[in-house]
Amino acid sequence: MQLSAAVLVAIARPGPPGHADELLLVRHATGPTGLWALVAGFTARAVDPQAEPVVDGRELTRAQWFGLDALPAQLPPAYSISRWLIDATVSAGRR
Repeated sequence: MQLSAAVLVAIARPGPPGHADELLLVRHATGPTGLWALVAGFTARAVDPQAEPVVDGRELTRAQWFGLDALPAQLPPAYSISRWLIDATVSAGRR
């Protein structure tokens, strides 16, 4: 059996002045495509928080920054690692 390491990351950036911090969420091309989830991948890449995310259409169909106080309703289920990281990011942003 061969294992491939993967990463699941919560990428956040400061929000505009007077607004909540923002979290980058994506819609994947495979799996539950109607959910907004965290960025997952097999390699870690640097993310420029000022740049707009690039969507290639093969792995990701959409990517968008959301305010921590305005997340979409279509998030992964509460038992998933993705949702746990989203909730932890929101909690940390409220401190």
